[in-house]
Amino acid sequence: MKYFLCRFVPPGPDFLKTMTPEQKSLMKAHGEFLQALLEQGGVVAHGPVADPSGGWGHVAV
Repeated sequence: MKYFLCRFVPPGPDFLKTMTPEQKSLMKAHGEFLQALLEQGGVVAHGPVADPSGGWGHVAV
């Protein structure tokens, strides 16, 4: 079985701190979707990465 690591780069280095309410809602739905995939075995791991140069997200599938 092959595995892949996806890196999701946000639209700016401070995106996690400056999200609009709509963006926060979309990010919450995105996390819930990935969590459901994790529970079904379709994703190995997912979540935000606290990078000092700017946060980003990862998904391992």
